[in-house]
Amino acid sequence: MLAEQLINEEIPVLSPSDKVSKALGLMDDYKLSHLTIVEDGIYKGMIDENSLYNCEDDSTSLTSLTKDYKMAFVLNHQHLFEVIKKVSDFQISSIPVINAQSKYLGGITLKLLMETIAEMPVVKTPGAIIVLEMSMSDYSLFEISRIVEEDNAKILGSFITRFPDSTKMELTIKLNVENVQSIMSSLERFKYTITASYNKKLVNDNLNDRYDQLMKYLNM
Repeated sequence: MLAEQLINEEIPVLSPSDKVSKALGLMDDYKLSHLTIVEDGIYKGMIDENSLYNCEDDSTSLTSLTKDYKMAFVLNHQHLFEVIKKVSDFQISSIPVINAQSKYLGGITLKLLMETIAEMPVVKTPGAIIVLEMSMSDYSLFEISRIVEEDNAKILGSFITRFPDSTKMELTIKLNVENVQSIMSSLERFKYTITASYNKKLVNDNLNDRYDQLMKYLNM
C-alpha cells in the first residue's frame, strides 16, 4: 500500500498568513498536535502545538514561526512502512503527502495508520505467534520457513528486533495455525531458541486491548 492510497483529504491545512489562534483551534477540533502549512498548493512545513503555545501573542501569523517548522513529509509513491517510519522518526500525529514537485496532496493521520495496520491479514488472520532469539549471522527466513512448512503451516508475517550493542536479534513470526507445539519442537530440534509463544486467543485479546487503548488515547 502506497502513501497516496492512505490520504485523508479532510485533514485541514494552514497558510503562512494564518494566526496562531486559528491553528490551535483547528488542532483542538481535529484532535491533532501537528498541522501542515501550504502556500499556493506547495508544501512549506509542519507546525506543532508546543511551538504555538510558546507564542505569547495568539494573533501572531505563522510566517513569524518559520524557524519552528518541521520538514516532515512522505512522497506519494512511498510504501506504508516508510510512512510509519517517518511518523515515528518525527513523533507526529499526522504527516503530509507531497509529489516530486512539493505539491501538497493530502495528509495521513496516526489514527488512520493504526486502523490500516489493524486490518492487515497478518493481524486479523487467526494464528499463533512465536518469538525466536538468535545471532544475526544465523538468521535465515528461508530455513525457518522450510521448518514451519514441513509442519503444514505458513508464515503470514515476520519482523526483526535488534538488540543495541549486540550480535543477537529477535525474530517474531505470525503463523496461520493455532497449535504450534510440533512446530516449536521442530525449531528447537534445529537449535533455535524460542523465547515466547502466543496462541490465537491471547494474541487477539492483546491486540484488541492495545488497539482499543490507542483509539481511546487518540480520541481524547
